[in-house]
Amino acid sequence: MAILLALGFGDHRSEAQELVEAYLASMGLDRLKPFMRPGPQGAAPGPNVGAVAARSAVQKSTIQLTLEQWQLLAKDFEAHTCETLLANTRGGMDPSTISRITKLSPAAVKRAVKALAAVGLVKVAKGRIRCILDDKTGETPPKSPAMLAAKAAMARQFERWGAQGRSEGNYLINVRLTRANLDQFKQQIDYTLDLAELLSNQQSGDDSAVYMVQTRIVDLFPRDR
Repeated sequence: MAILLALGFGDHRSEAQELVEAYLASMGLDRLKPFMRPGPQGAAPGPNVGAVAARSAVQKSTIQLTLEQWQLLAKDFEAHTCETLLANTRGGMDPSTISRITKLSPAAVKRAVKALAAVGLVKVAKGRIRCILDDKTGETPPKSPAMLAAKAAMARQFERWGAQGRSEGNYLINVRLTRANLDQFKQQIDYTLDLAELLSNQQSGDDSAVYMVQTRIVDLFPRDR
């Protein structure tokens, strides 16, 4: 709905929806299609969400990262930390700013940037380091033992980030759901995470920060255990 409104198709004509869906598919942005669906009757869209969604659809594209690139991030916490900051900062940063924000030493930042550049994850020009994922989304390679090991190592890094960062919210609930209701709930989580990406402001400044949003659903008493 937000994208259709932003493009001026307020009446939800089927032809307009088909046109925008085809456009999103051609850009590899099928995940944005849920935001074209109408919300509850009488509900108004959030402030500027439609414009943000349309801008994101135009700007964002995907990059297929190599196994080598994922493995570097998985084994090198400092490189992954720098890459995450740079991937969420449009236009890149200079080394001193990276050091100040990440609390890594200048020597550690220099080594991390060198490692990232060696596998093509960042580019250095005129004293600024820019990540290739700036305004883009990285696609993971097909499943393999090596990729599964890399994901497991990165999960441990996420725990480390969570421990050293500042919590902005902690939500926990135990609830009984049917499988159908669980699937519906998981779909809503997917929509919410997509919305967070749509609202992303990659301009560095005092009024923005890089947040880690992590979701986890656990079957406490699995029947096949």
